[in-house]
Amino acid sequence: MELNEKIISEFETKYTYEDAIESVEFDNDTQVGQFETYGEDLDTVKGVYSKTPKRVWSMIDNEDGIYLVSGFHSSSDTIYYIITKEEASSENEEYCFEN
Repeated sequence: MELNEKIISEFETKYTYEDAIESVEFDNDTQVGQFETYGEDLDTVKGVYSKTPKRVWSMIDNEDGIYLVSGFHSSSDTIYYIITKEEASSENEEYCFEN
């Protein structure tokens, strides 16, 4: 199992992606829980974040690697995830996929 798959598996073991809210931009069969940074997807993410901020996670790709970070974060290369319920995670919880 590659490092990325192991980290994704660790995240998915702890959290469940929201499948009741569908993305307008992503294929909801293969990219469950993923949301884009614009349009209706962004409106959905902001709406969830305003009511239950610990349900939103941001995948950020920058020069230091790819990180999945709890909360709403914005960068030039971001994908948002919504999980089913607020978990008792710290605001600084993150998963690093590449370094």
